[in-house]
Amino acid sequence: MRVKRIEAIQEYIIKNKSVSMEQLCEEFGVSMNTIRRDIDTLCTRGSVIKVYGGVVANTNAAVTHAETLRPFTERSSSNNNEKLMISQKAASYVQEGDIIFLDSGTTTLNMIPYLANIPNLTVITYSIPALVELLQYKDIKVISLPGLLLRGTESLVGSCGVNYLSTFNMTKAFMACTGISLSRQVTNATFEEYEIKQAALDRSEQHFLLADHDKFGNAGIMTYADITRMDYIITDDIPAPEYAEYFDEKGVGLDIALSHPCTA
Repeated sequence: MRVKRIEAIQEYIIKNKSVSMEQLCEEFGVSMNTIRRDIDTLCTRGSVIKVYGGVVANTNAAVTHAETLRPFTERSSSNNNEKLMISQKAASYVQEGDIIFLDSGTTTLNMIPYLANIPNLTVITYSIPALVELLQYKDIKVISLPGLLLRGTESLVGSCGVNYLSTFNMTKAFMACTGISLSRQVTNATFEEYEIKQAALDRSEQHFLLADHDKFGNAGIMTYADITRMDYIITDDIPAPEYAEYFDEKGVGLDIALSHPCTA
């Protein structure tokens, strides 16, 4: 329940611009100590700022109630071991003859070495780092989407890529996200990738969301999918009980990559 309450508090503050601590206690029916802890969490996210006697929405944040998209090279060094565990677990779902979509992101990128020995595999992607990595694996058939270079994510975006992707029939899509929350569902920090992600989900039979523990409870600028569109959510740690209960209720598989990754 705490995750839901924090998200509700965040939205309440953003809507009202500024509120007192007493007002929050009354609105959400919790103690002052509880509100202080919740506000500390929101301050860490950067979505609100403490002021004397209350809090205000952080209007200078690049993405409201979300983590701002960091450059690809910076994201690739964050939670690296956790991402490798998730990547290896995700790769274990890939089978001979699959035609898979690899989303733009560091965790999906890290899947590639674990795909090297899968026969008759086709990979479709718009991620430039993924294309570069795939160059060395000559047995993997690689299809690149066309498009305009988006430097922040090192990906190719635009309507031509969306239209091209919409002509393929894929067996599996391995998706990335900026955040996953019960209120905002599966979100992303760049609107340029929105349509490509949706097309990938529309044209693939199974959907896998790769999200490390830091993504839970966060939200990006755009919701690109409901959680229920995912067949499996692969993460590195057991999420809060409300998430596990929600996934179970909606029939979404939860796969926890707890062990250390093996060398590919």
